[in-house]
Amino acid sequence: MTHLRTIEADQRSTGEGEIQAWLAGASRNGTFACSDTVANVPERFAIMWNSNGTGGAFPVYTAISRAPPTAGVANAMPAQIRTIGSIRLEKLINEEKDASQIEDDCILYADASVRDALALIRRFNLSGAQNVVVSEDGILTIQWRKGRLGAMMVFTGDGNVAVSTAAPGKLYSQSPTQFPVTDGIPLGFLMVLKQLLA
Repeated sequence: MTHLRTIEADQRSTGEGEIQAWLAGASRNGTFACSDTVANVPERFAIMWNSNGTGGAFPVYTAISRAPPTAGVANAMPAQIRTIGSIRLEKLINEEKDASQIEDDCILYADASVRDALALIRRFNLSGAQNVVVSEDGILTIQWRKGRLGAMMVFTGDGNVAVSTAAPGKLYSQSPTQFPVTDGIPLGFLMVLKQLLA
């Protein structure tokens, strides 16, 4: 019957200086401890395996495989820490949609409007809106206000969003900007939002 034994490494044959940092997790007698960390591990190293049941130590060359990077990782957006305000705005939008009297043939548009809005809110951590309205025909409007300044987003469920700002002497209907939800929000609009939330 074969008994499991601790495999010990004879550090004299390992190229000790080359992998000293990697062996730092090993015990004094050279017994290895498992670790998920693979940083600074050489591609290939020699080690003397000592099995008490085989009549001595013999060299075994072990290759450390490194998985290739996942395709598209370089282009992936870094994960963001969500803010409480952003999560509250999402909840407010969902509650407003559920409470609205949406026409039967417009429910799919309302669903798409909410989906587009939530995607943009999550990407930019938007928060602090004063007014959220879902109309009977499924159009979602989000408005921020402070005094005579204002900013508005309108989602119609077609994958686009229209944004506009208001100020003394300027109406929302003047110079609105429309763009796909997958694009970035115009800097000017974000600057106004920053003022409104300050």
